[in-house]
Amino acid sequence: MIVYFLNAFVVQPWLFKRRYRKFRNVVMSQSTSLFGEYEVVERMKKENKFMSYYLMEDGVKNSEMDIRVVFSGKQPYFLLTSCRAFKEFRDLCPKDIDRWDHSSKSFGRMCVGSLDQIRSNQDWKQRRDAIMKVIGINFSSRFIPLMIRKIKENTNAWKQNEEIDLSKEMQSTTFAIITEILFGIDIKQKIGLIDYKDFKGKVHQINFEQYITTLSKDCFKAKSHPLSILFPFMVHRNLLRPNNIVGENCQNLWRVLSGYLEQNKDDDSVYYRVLANNSSFDKDLLMRDMILFYFAGHDTSSHAISSCIFFMKKNPDVIQKCIEELKVVFGEINADSIGEHLTPQKIDELDYLTYVIKETLRYDNPATMSLGYQAINDVTVCGVPIPKKSKIFLCIAASHYSSKEWKEPEKFIPERFNPESEYFTSPDGTPVGLNVFMPFTFGLRNCAGKSLAMLEIKVVISYIILKYGNKYELDPEQKKNDFIRFGVGSQFKTKITLTE
Repeated sequence: MIVYFLNAFVVQPWLFKRRYRKFRNVVMSQSTSLFGEYEVVERMKKENKFMSYYLMEDGVKNSEMDIRVVFSGKQPYFLLTSCRAFKEFRDLCPKDIDRWDHSSKSFGRMCVGSLDQIRSNQDWKQRRDAIMKVIGINFSSRFIPLMIRKIKENTNAWKQNEEIDLSKEMQSTTFAIITEILFGIDIKQKIGLIDYKDFKGKVHQINFEQYITTLSKDCFKAKSHPLSILFPFMVHRNLLRPNNIVGENCQNLWRVLSGYLEQNKDDDSVYYRVLANNSSFDKDLLMRDMILFYFAGHDTSSHAISSCIFFMKKNPDVIQKCIEELKVVFGEINADSIGEHLTPQKIDELDYLTYVIKETLRYDNPATMSLGYQAINDVTVCGVPIPKKSKIFLCIAASHYSSKEWKEPEKFIPERFNPESEYFTSPDGTPVGLNVFMPFTFGLRNCAGKSLAMLEIKVVISYIILKYGNKYELDPEQKKNDFIRFGVGSQFKTKITLTE
């Protein structure tokens, strides 16, 4: 056992660092090999910064860096950070680099066999194309009335002069929207309380939304458990209690959802629209694809909306321009009548709001890095050798804050997405690099639900601005903190207070 630990967590990391130290375009994580970036994350929190702010600082301060190497458990992973690295990565996909099966780790436990976990083969393409056909840009507009109804229901409960946890409110709103879109309009009513087992073995009865939220958190906790890191082979063989309990709860989720879908057929749901056009599809796999799309759409939309509302208010000229644009496009209407006017054509006219949303996704993207990939063969990226089976991620945070690609990247400037603005180009006057802005990643495995997500974000923000304008205040401590961000995993939650 001692020999195992010394080799895995001392000798091998030392040999690895020795090999890669010679590459000037590689930044080596200074953390220990056991718990990844835990030390630097804790330092960020103590400095009252967003937990992953150090990745943004990489983009600002290390603009010549192509790769960051992070030690986590037995095997380091490669975090690609530059436009050059992204281009070479894209050229290597999917023959030499492709998604890896993480069905035994984190959120992967909830959607085993889903599109995110299989190679880019013909089966993957057929399933993805079938779903894209139903939630693509040409079909998403039919969900606008549902989006308006859900945000209206939630905001009607907001009260003046009371602090509102906007992060929580938007998570609830987008949860209601995305689950009805994917599974059916009566899912909340038909799925009652569900038995959920905690890590101590105690069973609780909670509702569907609480179940999904709690399970996703427990998946992450199980993945981060010290024993999971020290003995990964025990995770794969289901020998660790936290992972076993997560597995039981995942099985229960599938059973409950499968039962609901068998008994309640909503022909307008994405699940049944896809199945109607592809009767040969495996129902269980399609259901897990829907769970995957739930996470992709729910997290992106809820964080983007609450973050956008925060940074618009923190920059008064920005929210004022949005208010004025809505008046120009829709005339003198209020939030209650927006459903009569909010068409895809009108939404396309909201140019400035689009700039604001894009800048929010650059400045505070919901995810700081992409989902994981794996080197299928030995590859070389920017002159750096990456061995077969190595884990590879795209660093969204470093890319979005690259001082080489963006003018004043640490400032919130929506105009940088306006082709007529001086901020539209990179500092040297050339166009911003291809794939540098990647809130939904890029290439073959980019987010299939990005059109639906962008539509939802625009609809909900338009409704909130029409209803409240700029009559809300931010938490004073949050407002003066220039290092605050609200992406997935953030220790900060967006707080606002409605005013007269």
